[in-house]
Amino acid sequence: MKHIVIVFLLFGLMFSQNKQHKKMNLRHHKMDKIERLKIIEVLGLNEETAVKFINLHKEMRNKFYLLRTKKREILNSIHEIQSLSEKEAEQYVVKLQNLEKETLLLRNNFISDMSKFLTYKQILEIMIFEKKFRDEITNYFMKRRGRMKGNFTPKKQ
Repeated sequence: MKHIVIVFLLFGLMFSQNKQHKKMNLRHHKMDKIERLKIIEVLGLNEETAVKFINLHKEMRNKFYLLRTKKREILNSIHEIQSLSEKEAEQYVVKLQNLEKETLLLRNNFISDMSKFLTYKQILEIMIFEKKFRDEITNYFMKRRGRMKGNFTPKKQ
């Protein structure tokens, strides 16, 4: 009887995590969409350039997502660091380093691809906007998280 209860609990937990993962993906998709629209608005892109940017941005985000997923899978696959041999640990580190290199290369290629239809000033504006956008989102969620935990104290400026 205990085994049946455990199976149901595990199934419920897996279903719940899958549902949360889908919600998170939907939120990321919406945030990416908002970010793209704001960039287009800030830069005042014409329709043709906006379409090129949207397509390139979507493609880049999807590739970044795949790289982050691979990294997460590798990190999640490590259950006990103490039980790893030094050789196994090295293999994990090399895999993670390669993913970091791929991420950097992808970012560089994205900038190069944008330079085919945007000016360098526009690319710089995008880079600044993305940083500010990420900072605002991070601050929003940190404040929200702090309020939920009851330990949020606003900073004086």
